[in-house]
Amino acid sequence: MAEQKIKASEIINKIDKGEHIYYENTLIEGDLNFADLKDTAQTFKGSRSYINSHIAFINCTFKGKVIAYDMCGENEFECSVATTFLRNVLFIGCKFEQTVYFSLAIFSGYTYFEKSHFSEFAHFHKVQFIARAYFGETVFKENALFREAVFNGGDRFKLAKFEKGAAFNEALYFGHPFDPS
Repeated sequence: MAEQKIKASEIINKIDKGEHIYYENTLIEGDLNFADLKDTAQTFKGSRSYINSHIAFINCTFKGKVIAYDMCGENEFECSVATTFLRNVLFIGCKFEQTVYFSLAIFSGYTYFEKSHFSEFAHFHKVQFIARAYFGETVFKENALFREAVFNGGDRFKLAKFEKGAAFNEALYFGHPFDPS
């Protein structure tokens, strides 16, 4: 099947309109910045972007960065936007060709990164997975940072490959991270 193309900005526009997102066998061009939405709320330590759309990417390739945490100053206290995903988020069999920034994101629904491939650094520092998160058979070519992440519900990294290394220090698990069931 031929791969379709879409600009990341078009996806963000659909999310801004409250539309659910579903793409399969699609090449996403440009940086997909979930933190750059119209609906952001000011919090004590910056802003938070809330996404009420279901997000599903199946066998997609991301040419640019995928961003759910964005700093607009020299440090996170000057100006930052983190993202809360209120529904399920699926990145199944996807290829991420640039760095991904999911630090400080909150995933309220089920989260799937199964069989995905991260070519560059994967930032999941202080991320919260409220429901189950699946990273089974995922490949991390560079370092993966899950420091201080919170995992609920028997989260799975079954057969995941960390080729350069991974940091899980101070992560909290409610359920076993490599549970085979």
